[in-house]
Amino acid sequence: MRQTGNRLMTFIVYGLGFLLFWEWLRPIPLITNTSHVDVFVMFAAFAFLLTYLQLPFWLSAPAKAAAILFSLHMLFYYGPLLDPGWLTNLLHHLLTNAGHLLTLDFTSLSDVFRSFLFFVLLWLISYLMYYWLIQARTVLLFFFSTVVYITIIDTFTLYDASGAIVRVVVIGFALLGLLRFVKLREEERMNASFGMFPATWAVVMAAVLLLTTVVGFAAPKAGPQWPDPVPFLKSAAGVGPGGTLRRIGYDSNDERLGGPFLSDNDPLFTVATKERSYWRVESKSIYTGKGWVSTDTPLVKVNFDRDPAPELYNNENVTVHEKTAKIVFEQGRKFPQLVYGGEITDIKANGVQFLMDENTQKIQPYAAENPVTLQHYTLSYNVPEFTEEQLKKSVVYPPAIEPYLQLPKSLPEKVKTLTESITKDAANAYDKAKAVERYLHTAGFEYNTEDVAVPAKNQDYVAQFLFETKQGYCDNFSSAMAVMLRTIGIPTRWVKGFTPGDYKDSLPNGKTVFQVTNANAHSWVEVYFPNVGWVPFEPTKGFRNAIDIVKKKDESPDETATGNDSNDTATDLPEQNQRNPQLIPRPNENEQASSGAGTLDRLTMSNTGIIIGVILLLLAAGAAYWKRKLWLPRLLRLRYLGKNDEDTFQEAYEQLLKLLPLFGLTRGNQQTLREFAVKVDQALGTVEMKELTVAYERLAYRGGTSSAAWQETKVMWDTIIKRLMAE
Repeated sequence: MRQTGNRLMTFIVYGLGFLLFWEWLRPIPLITNTSHVDVFVMFAAFAFLLTYLQLPFWLSAPAKAAAILFSLHMLFYYGPLLDPGWLTNLLHHLLTNAGHLLTLDFTSLSDVFRSFLFFVLLWLISYLMYYWLIQARTVLLFFFSTVVYITIIDTFTLYDASGAIVRVVVIGFALLGLLRFVKLREEERMNASFGMFPATWAVVMAAVLLLTTVVGFAAPKAGPQWPDPVPFLKSAAGVGPGGTLRRIGYDSNDERLGGPFLSDNDPLFTVATKERSYWRVESKSIYTGKGWVSTDTPLVKVNFDRDPAPELYNNENVTVHEKTAKIVFEQGRKFPQLVYGGEITDIKANGVQFLMDENTQKIQPYAAENPVTLQHYTLSYNVPEFTEEQLKKSVVYPPAIEPYLQLPKSLPEKVKTLTESITKDAANAYDKAKAVERYLHTAGFEYNTEDVAVPAKNQDYVAQFLFETKQGYCDNFSSAMAVMLRTIGIPTRWVKGFTPGDYKDSLPNGKTVFQVTNANAHSWVEVYFPNVGWVPFEPTKGFRNAIDIVKKKDESPDETATGNDSNDTATDLPEQNQRNPQLIPRPNENEQASSGAGTLDRLTMSNTGIIIGVILLLLAAGAAYWKRKLWLPRLLRLRYLGKNDEDTFQEAYEQLLKLLPLFGLTRGNQQTLREFAVKVDQALGTVEMKELTVAYERLAYRGGTSSAAWQETKVMWDTIIKRLMAE
């Protein structure tokens, strides 16, 4: 009964410890760009369970490693779990990023590798929590740290910790009470009735906690005695009422760009499609020096059955592929315009007509001459396939394209000077556009959504980004490219919409469902090429172009035309946890950035493999040493039970003496072997240690046959070893 009570007590204490640790994971989606935090919670629960069961390391370690692989597959890969293709790709991916880690190139670490490291951290924390709660019997420091963490997160982020702080206090005090009871029982050597799980005592403690919680909620509370420091800090940072801090999401007002963003991963709509696409909403053509605006033009009725709309490409000269997608907005979400992936050729939405602003290509559904919002619709649309050959041809721009060369008179001349120096070796408009795009990817610019400046009254938004801060998000990068190309006579426009979103589900018809959130809002650039149309470019560092550009017909896409596909926004953060249908990590990796390329030049894959192998061996050795209590007694049994030579007994006994301190049984300096043997028998509840010691002393001091002594004492020695294995 006592043993059952001990196990129940241990399980409850460890379970409460996991609930306390869970509070550290809850705010992650709001304070980082991490989604699917439930996967991390489930892995943490699994790791805690295996640690609680105290399975042998050779069994628990592979189980946790398999759980990590399964979790990474859920987060980043699409396809069969047992497909060797994604495992090979993951191994290559981990080795590459380990090279970045060893060279301290942390900015090049991809989300796959960061998630892998986080899973390993959760694995280690499960051991630490077991040590603190079960072996050290203390949780005060972790409890205090959790309270401080929750209060700071509540103060400085969007996370509402009003419920969390109550849970933390209740769980923390319950843990402190249970651990105190366990210590008292051990220190005072309570009798058997107190050795069982203290049900009555626990009920009293729970009642006290409940009473104090209720009283705390119901009692009148004094107002704050000190002024709130948050407004002061925000004011000092230039953020606050009337400031520029905004929440991530699609915003139609782009008159004043700049400033940081608050994370928002709330779901907006889902897309069921066979092809990933950027989801376009509108474009803007007038740059003011502070942001983008558009002129109002009369809305025109569009009939997709007759002509694709909007007219983005010259379909006589451009090869297009027709795609379909079903858009379904989340319950309660209303979006007034269509989101679409290219030229719309058909749309299934009953009783609705569509009006389009020809200047912005914004399409609005109407019913009975009133604007309406659609909760779901199915699109058929054209996606182009461009070739470098057709884009590099000499161009003569028509007069109608002149509005897309507009620039404010206040734009500093140095923007044009910089652009001319970047494009001086380019022979055509396409090469010039690629040169500017490449410059923004590689010239020391940093993707950042937090430390983003707002231009002063007489300061240009693009110039500030290019020459002063060199850090920002999609609005900064896309505006810079659009303006730079205009300074050298290449027409551009600024486009807004959404990146493809995160993998959500697979359908029986072969389509994939992607979840698009507010954090997927994004902006990019379109460049006009006569006889071709509007061609998308992706200047934002770490993002991938939505359209493939092939070098020649029937050749593979131009690798330099693609960066990384991720979220961002006038309104966004790089997306997290997205699957890729080609069984490769979702393209939110910075491996094509200059820092990553430089690292790979310095560190070859072969050297990386050697270094990683050494690290893994060191980790394995450390883990084996840490868990030596589990395997060392078993190793000794395998070594000695089958031996019968002359020195076996003496060696086996001396190895037992070396093993005992590992289990807290240490021989005192003035203690004889027999006195120590009595101590061991008392601690283990045995009598064999004293008999073994008598046989050892008889052999050592009086002589005798060691092999004969071993035959007589083997069972006693094995009993002690088995008792240690059960500890």
